[in-house]
Amino acid sequence: MKFFVHTFGCKANRYDTEVIAQSLVDAGHLRVSDPSLADIRVVHTCAVTRRAESKSVRCVRKFGEDDGDRRTVVLGCAVERDPGIFHGLPQVSLSLGTAEKYDLPRYLSGEGVAEGTRVLSGTVKRRGIPIDQSGLRRFEGRSRAFLKIQDGCDYRCSYCIIPSLKGSSVSRSPGAVVEEARSLVASGYREVVLTGIHIGLYGRDLSPRLSLLDLICELLERTRGTRFRLSSLDAHEIPDGLIGLMATSNRLCRHLHIPLQSGSPRVWKAMCRRGTVDEFQEACARAIEAIPAIGLGTDVIVGFPGETDEDFVLTRRIIETIPFSYVHIFPFSSRPDTPASRMTGQRISDSTIRQRSAELGATARARGREFRRKIQGGVEEVVVEQAKETWLTGRCSNYVKAYLKAVSVEKGALVKVTVDGLWRDGVRAVLSG
Repeated sequence: MKFFVHTFGCKANRYDTEVIAQSLVDAGHLRVSDPSLADIRVVHTCAVTRRAESKSVRCVRKFGEDDGDRRTVVLGCAVERDPGIFHGLPQVSLSLGTAEKYDLPRYLSGEGVAEGTRVLSGTVKRRGIPIDQSGLRRFEGRSRAFLKIQDGCDYRCSYCIIPSLKGSSVSRSPGAVVEEARSLVASGYREVVLTGIHIGLYGRDLSPRLSLLDLICELLERTRGTRFRLSSLDAHEIPDGLIGLMATSNRLCRHLHIPLQSGSPRVWKAMCRRGTVDEFQEACARAIEAIPAIGLGTDVIVGFPGETDEDFVLTRRIIETIPFSYVHIFPFSSRPDTPASRMTGQRISDSTIRQRSAELGATARARGREFRRKIQGGVEEVVVEQAKETWLTGRCSNYVKAYLKAVSVEKGALVKVTVDGLWRDGVRAVLSG
């Protein structure tokens, strides 16, 4: 049977898509890149925001409008949030939640599915997420591979629905992570991104207990020929040892993504965030002191219930003060059954959210340009991600996007370049001699 997969959401979702696709191929099915050629379309959904969930639903509806006998299978967080959300949509033959999705090959073969059953979900609340220890052999269509080291989250931020969809934090064994990294290196990947739902919690559930820094040191010691990048880390989870290692190792990307969400201590507390705004600023200052050209990224939620003009100004001041290379700005999205969804009397108007988002976006873009100017004339290592007729594009260690005039370099190669100017949303670069 031919299958096509479309993924919404985070890096962890994209990783899971590859795990599921690999299991389908191992079961004898054929993956295709064109949905019109597929017997079955698999939609891997996201529910972190209303917009993400709506996009998932629209995609499923669109597939259902196609002619023919093709079936659609829906997986993941949107199913887990509301098992009936896709009920009745044309040609949806099966909906699987965040724990059940890994058994898709078995369900497609008819095993484990009762007569007439179309929706299977809910076990994540009892068992958590099953962690696949076998790992990926390759990452379809990407020059930089993702490697999931944990899943789930033990925190309960008041705006976040993810813990109820993913369960408690579960870590993969360091041995399984290392073996998968070695397999990806053998397949030619020169950058591996360590990802998960909350990687700062890595190892706390293992026996003996480990830390993320322990895992990184083991990866660096037991692999060769690739660099590692970290996905998101909260400020209070960044030890000095990690920053020191990043400063001295050319195989640990000089890039940290540290979510802020709000620069107002009052809003931070209402969000039930761990740590403090002061800790966030101190972590950024430590990183910059150790690595002046480090790429710092962050997330900000605009319009959290009760956010005043004064609260917003505090957030904007932090973006103005810290040399972020990029900022992801999210309008507040109320999610069902979260504490923030019940703060109905403190809702911020859509027009105010749009105005604040635009203002913050302009500030963030200016900070990004300032950062890119700082690295002009410097030498960077870039993993080539796309090769077009006249340009190559890739990511520097600090996550800045680099554009190179097309040369005879293969996609996926790790090359040294000299930054010689700003270009579009990144920098223009030339190969170093």
